Amino acid sequence: MLVLAVMVYMLKCAPMVASPLLANIYLHELDRYMESKYLNLTAYERHKQRMQGKGNALYNLKRYEEPLAAYEQAIRLDPNLALAYNNKGLALNNLKRYQEAEQAFEKAHQLGFVSQ
Repeated sequence: MLVLAVMVYMLKCAPMVASPLLANIYLHELDRYMESKYLNLTAYERHKQRMQGKGNALYNLKRYEEPLAAYEQAIRLDPNLALAYNNKGLALNNLKRYQEAEQAFEKAHQLGFVSQ
């Protein structure tokens, strides 16, 4: 967990310096953390949460195209996962794919997502 915290700090403080290798290490550590956090869940639930977490990690690295596949996979596993639709909308919005982003946001809202 400490390794993950240090990498998050480095990515926030010096995102231009963060190498692809560091990003991959970050994703690997996130995956290990997610595995331990969700040990009591079914394999299906763990996979759904892992995909959501992977999408969030990629989004935080500002690699906006890549989280779309993870969010789509989480949505395929649970079509009622409002947070995945919302996060998909955020990624699409950053890619300037506004119409698709609006559709994702609308679906998240229909499923009960309320932004904080």
